[in-house]
Amino acid sequence: MSPVPLDTARALSRYLRARAKHPGAGLPNVWLAARDGRPLGANGIKIRLKRLGELAGVTDVHAHRWRHTFAHEWKCVGGDTGNLMLLLGWTSDAMPRL
Repeated sequence: MSPVPLDTARALSRYLRARAKHPGAGLPNVWLAARDGRPLGANGIKIRLKRLGELAGVTDVHAHRWRHTFAHEWKCVGGDTGNLMLLLGWTSDAMPRL
């Protein structure tokens, strides 16, 4: 199994191509604010996730819930624990067991 599903890799590739034309393209940050090109900080990401959840009709959206769901689904389809730890930035193998 690839560490990143093909559809996710394609979506990231599309984002990075669009980001290259963005006012903040020269910044090292991956996620940029839509309007002015500033780096999108933790609070900005939190707000964006909440808005996207509302648009999708999903309540109680927050980053931890998405990370937990991602990890659960990854393991359900036979995903490798080492790759999961790498993708989510975990250094302890205790995290995937939760």
